[in-house]
Amino acid sequence: MWSEIAQRFPLLQQLFSRRAPVGDGRRPEGGPSKGTVITICILISTLLWFTFTLQETYTATLDLPVRVANVPPDQALAVPPPRSVRVQLRGEGYPLVQLYFNPPTITLDARQDVVDLTTLDLNLPRGVVVESVVPQV
Repeated sequence: MWSEIAQRFPLLQQLFSRRAPVGDGRRPEGGPSKGTVITICILISTLLWFTFTLQETYTATLDLPVRVANVPPDQALAVPPPRSVRVQLRGEGYPLVQLYFNPPTITLDARQDVVDLTTLDLNLPRGVVVESVVPQV
């Protein structure tokens, strides 16, 4: 079984096939140092931890920027809209991390007198649900 694994993954064969003589304390010529093996193991375990952690469901609160569109040229806004809207989202970790680093912009239509933010389509990734929006109107 080891020979089949070693043929498929030559790096593993290099890491674990060379052994130092018993009692010598030195690593064999050309073999990996103990620190290299420990570093590779830590990197692999960190990658696995992130992978499994980001599959869980989380709740995140994001401040999404607001943009006003369709302002008629002969009119102006009586009250400026807020610069951002606080949105509480629930979903898996990976899409929430994507939204954290690349938040969508909320576009408000200036032709409407009142905009209900709870009914806006934010183009969120699949599996992400809006739990609350502040302000709602």
